[in-house]
Amino acid sequence: MNILNKFTVKSLKLNKKRTIVTIIGIILSTALICGVAGLVSSFQNSLINWTKYKDGNYHTTFYGVEKEKTKYITENQKVAKYFFTNQVGWAKLEGCKNESKPYVNIWEYDKTALENYGINLKEGRLPQNANEILIPEHIKTNARVNLKIGDKITFNVGTRQTSDGYDLNGNNPYIDDTEETLVNVEEKVYTIVGEIERWNYETYTSPGYIVMTYMENIDDKVNVSVLYNEPKEYIEINKNICTNTGLNEEIDTYVNSQLLRFLGLSLAKTIIEQNNGYIKATSEVGKGTLFEIKYIK
Repeated sequence: MNILNKFTVKSLKLNKKRTIVTIIGIILSTALICGVAGLVSSFQNSLINWTKYKDGNYHTTFYGVEKEKTKYITENQKVAKYFFTNQVGWAKLEGCKNESKPYVNIWEYDKTALENYGINLKEGRLPQNANEILIPEHIKTNARVNLKIGDKITFNVGTRQTSDGYDLNGNNPYIDDTEETLVNVEEKVYTIVGEIERWNYETYTSPGYIVMTYMENIDDKVNVSVLYNEPKEYIEINKNICTNTGLNEEIDTYVNSQLLRFLGLSLAKTIIEQNNGYIKATSEVGKGTLFEIKYIK
């Protein structure tokens, strides 16, 4: 034992109370640090799970992918999971008492989409074929239409269009029957098999209640939502997929930014890090916090 070790042992023995207090302090500090770290991690996981529950478990959605080009997504080795969705069309909801929301907005989902797109059952089950449908619970209270599981309902499904031939979507509020109409109408009969919570993507200004059926076949174009093996690479992967499929990245994609943010992958941070940059924060009492961002384009 060298001189320094001997001195340390002797000092600890001579100051037993101080030594004990120091050891207790170290133990408590370690426990506190571990506890805070665990609390932060638990809170982050709660935010991630809540976002998956409300918004869905996916990283990006590509809209209007041509059927023959879906292979650039489904066969992409960087894609861990994918699912298909599509809009069927709009139909008037008979007996609806909400004058600004007279439609149902019918969407179809494949099995994986129904399980991963933030669709939360209140009662019943998910649809298993294209003749079954889910209705939102607020259709009873907001539209005041008394629909229930087991009912058969007929919709005349078409495309919303203005009197001058302009197609309308869910972002366009309802005008009135003299200014807009449904075109290319087709009758469809569904059986209600389940009731769900109000879907998070149905805006409060939307002219229709979103109802959901099962996707049996892919049309000429389809929406594809994906989960990546490495979410931090989502910007680069999105660009490659858009190039291969001929999509406009700014118009034809939707990034689930809320989920990526809680995963620690904000857009600004990702862009900077992918270009060999960094974000540095320095705090000093009485002087505030200084942020330094290095970005090499």
